[in-house]
Amino acid sequence: MGRMTSRTKEHSREDIAAAIQMQGLVPLDIPATITVHDLADMMDTNPVEIIKELMRHGYMYTINEVMEHDIASSVAAPMGFGILPLAETDTGPGSLVISQDDEDQDKLQPRPPI
Repeated sequence: MGRMTSRTKEHSREDIAAAIQMQGLVPLDIPATITVHDLADMMDTNPVEIIKELMRHGYMYTINEVMEHDIASSVAAPMGFGILPLAETDTGPGSLVISQDDEDQDKLQPRPPI
């Protein structure tokens, strides 16, 4: 099979958005991670309603906590929203830890414990 081009991928996201609208849901494009407050803003609802729905699904989140894309989509569906799948480029911030594998071990200085 051939590779999908970015135009084909974008077209398929449009098809998914149309399918979501056909189901009577409002399509919503969110990033890989989102806070409860930001999701509530995007859905134009009270954050307490999002937290209630999270609790119904067995998740304990506060308004400032970050949730992943799949949790947000499971919460948004009962509230009348369909979450679009992540684009290739929206896979998250990447590694937050700086890798030290490239460091030359001979040049590293020992440091005292705390």
